[in-house]
Amino acid sequence: MACDLSPVRPMAAPWRRMLWVVPLTIAAFLLPQMVYEQRPDLDRLGFLLAWLPVVAEILLGIGFMGIALRVAVPGLGMSRSMIGGLIVAALGLHVAVNAAIWLVSPTPVDYVWSLCLMCFRHELLLGLPFLLVVSWLAVRALPVRPRTIGLLSGLGGGVVADATFRLICPVSDPTHVMSGHLAPIFALGVLGYLLGFIWERSHYSTG
Repeated sequence: MACDLSPVRPMAAPWRRMLWVVPLTIAAFLLPQMVYEQRPDLDRLGFLLAWLPVVAEILLGIGFMGIALRVAVPGLGMSRSMIGGLIVAALGLHVAVNAAIWLVSPTPVDYVWSLCLMCFRHELLLGLPFLLVVSWLAVRALPVRPRTIGLLSGLGGGVVADATFRLICPVSDPTHVMSGHLAPIFALGVLGYLLGFIWERSHYSTG
């Protein structure tokens, strides 16, 4: 009935909701630096390969999460082809940067497997809060593409986590990079997709 209706506060713009990600990003960057020592080859890598990729990855991860919140708003989404292109471009950038680091500062293979599980676990734990917070912010808009939103939220959180742990891990061997650093990014993306699928089934199921 009309008497039961009450004003609804408009949802904030995607960029305003992204402000929730700022303290998470700061915490994800500072926490590893407080617990572990920085990788010993930072001087050899120089600014171009040591710090610039960190800044680029953080901005890229925030961009993915921003797109996730934008997709959550009807009429502001992006096409699947554009999203797929951005993911492929991000993967290409990740591979290219790590290949350059391997050429400049190769790490003996002996160190690869001893650190792989630690890096995977730490990046997964660092990226998980981003996935949960951004997904929560997105589902409040009752999105029509929850799987895409979950995928982008997970990938974004994983990329930021990889950026923050890049200054810690001293291993540049490609096998380690793929299994210890790239794998958790995709794991978070898959987890986000599955969470979106579960949310979609529970809210839009007609059975």
